Amino acid sequence: MAIATELKKTLTDSTPLYAVAGAGDLVVEKLRELPERFRAEVVTDPKVLRERLQTLPDRTQTFAKSQVDKAKELYEDLAARGEKLVKRVDRQESTKQAKVAVRTTESKAKAATTATKRGAANAKIQAKAAATAAGKAADAAAGAVEQAARKVGDSGNKPAGGSHG
Repeated sequence: MAIATELKKTLTDSTPLYAVAGAGDLVVEKLRELPERFRAEVVTDPKVLRERLQTLPDRTQTFAKSQVDKAKELYEDLAARGEKLVKRVDRQESTKQAKVAVRTTESKAKAATTATKRGAANAKIQAKAAATAAGKAADAAAGAVEQAARKVGDSGNKPAGGSHG
């Protein structure tokens, strides 16, 4: 039951899911931009390269500070973007059909579980009845064998086929 509770809790807070979906969507968008961006940023002038290297520590520190705020903003943007994507997918006919199929399968699984439990209970009852019947039959057979043995034992004391003497 704890798993179901955790699952419901996780599913009700959709923000992380939306953020992941939005991140995936953003990655695809940015990957499409990369070839052009790399062509635009290639620097071959040694003076420009030296200048960039000298200012690198200051630029790195400024960049790091700005990234904290950007990360929060990006998370919120990704969540919004992901929410749109999830809602769009959720409205698709194939998603609706999948949901119906899941509900149907869940219902069938519950019915099969119930039938299996009932079948197991009936099998247990039948097995006990069969064991009891087999025990009674074995007792009766043992009794019959014992009686037959007594009769054979009794008839062995009498002369067979009359008196010869």
